[in-house]
Amino acid sequence: MKGIGLLQECNNLAREVMPEVFQTASADHRVEPDDMREISTSDLKYVAIPYHLGQAFDSLYDESRDKVVPRAIAYYEHYVQLCCCLGLVDTGVKKGLISGYTQALLAGKIPENVGAKRNLIVGHHKIEQYATKALMEVNKRRMERMSYLRRSADAELTIDDMNEDDDLSEHEREFIGIKLMSYVSDAAAQLNALHDESELLEYGRQVNPDTGLTHAEEAKQEWEARQAEPPKPETGRLPVYTEFNSAEEVQKFALARSRHEVPLDTAAMMEQAMRDHPMPDKDAPLVKNPRSRDAEELEHPRTKEEQEEWDIEHDDPTARQKTRDWDEFKDENPTGWGNRANKG
Repeated sequence: MKGIGLLQECNNLAREVMPEVFQTASADHRVEPDDMREISTSDLKYVAIPYHLGQAFDSLYDESRDKVVPRAIAYYEHYVQLCCCLGLVDTGVKKGLISGYTQALLAGKIPENVGAKRNLIVGHHKIEQYATKALMEVNKRRMERMSYLRRSADAELTIDDMNEDDDLSEHEREFIGIKLMSYVSDAAAQLNALHDESELLEYGRQVNPDTGLTHAEEAKQEWEARQAEPPKPETGRLPVYTEFNSAEEVQKFALARSRHEVPLDTAAMMEQAMRDHPMPDKDAPLVKNPRSRDAEELEHPRTKEEQEEWDIEHDDPTARQKTRDWDEFKDENPTGWGNRANKG
């Protein structure tokens, strides 16, 4: 609550310092573009205070929602009205930073057709990604300019020095403008959810004439009664012919059944496997490698032509690849192709 109090003090101070912005917005009067340019970038930041106040009140779940929700709605609506009067909503629509779904939420004209509503939501997500990317690009240019000014400054860079730089001021104003436009989209979505919650709270405050209790009190009593009841066994999930009422009973039965089963005879299973697949005899001759050479061949080595024929007959991979390469060369170079220039 201390943070909310500080934000409220800042909001009151902004109303006193910038009456041309907050008072004209309260009177539902649009600020002219020339007057909008006269608002400094540092003063423009205070426009986001009502949005942050709406967020702060909406996050107070420990407090009564009957008190919190109306105040959050009031601050969100005040922020949206401020942005509309300053022309930020129209600018965001022109720049493609505010979606048609946000405009429909602000106007209260959400289509009842499911397909049309789905198309608006899909387009809204795409524009949100585009706005996030644009904000990151502007922030990158802003940080690069600040880094350049710090490197080029002889002494420590002050806030006044940064405000005097035209490029940095332009990047800063564009950054704040995109941020305020993105806050409009979020505020519209939060307002839609808060209005639904407000209707539920209003329904909960209504009294049932039969019982004399409000709908909220009846729902609370029903929930407490349901929590006090013992858990019922789960039925209907197992086959009809079984006598079990829950999965725990099946597990207990399976565990008791496994204790009385005969253990597997591992030794007998290994003996049977040895009989089915006996090990080879140690004295049995090994299989000769078809590519190995005899002693006579080692004493009388083959010639090159004989070795090539032997490799081909025994399907040697190197000889097979060499033969394939030679066949491809002959296909690409027919006989007499190299004697075309010097005939005769």
